[in-house]
Amino acid sequence: MKRRRTLNASPARSTSQTVTAITDLIATTLATAKRVDTQAVDFALSAARPALLLLVSSRHLKTVPVVLVAGQAVCEILCRYDEDAIDGEENLQAVSGVSAANSFTLHLPTPDQLGTTIETVAASNQHLTTDPAPDHAPKATLSASAPLVNADALRGLR
Repeated sequence: MKRRRTLNASPARSTSQTVTAITDLIATTLATAKRVDTQAVDFALSAARPALLLLVSSRHLKTVPVVLVAGQAVCEILCRYDEDAIDGEENLQAVSGVSAANSFTLHLPTPDQLGTTIETVAASNQHLTTDPAPDHAPKATLSASAPLVNADALRGLR
């Protein structure tokens, strides 16, 4: 399921405060996934912070989102600026559809003038990428080792 969160940036928040709001939203969302390691989330968000600071301060997140993919959710995160940031309503609640996730990926946009820097940041952590974000969450795959039907239980129904 595709979701979108738009946060108020300058002048409502400083660049640093905006990045903190973004990382808090991502951390809160991923905290609902019981099989995602919170330490991995912390490391990924710390690694992403320099890229997020550049993207927010250069206003690229006004039109091109950072995208969190986890479980059944694809969440685009954008920012509002100027007068829109003062009047804009925010939804900072955790994104739904993440509870069954066992991993996550944060897709970072690579605007031309920042591309090399963002790619270097993304290469520093396995949960960060500059690959284009998918439109839909990947479908869950069934384990080949787990049967779909418990034959012993069915035999007991006779």
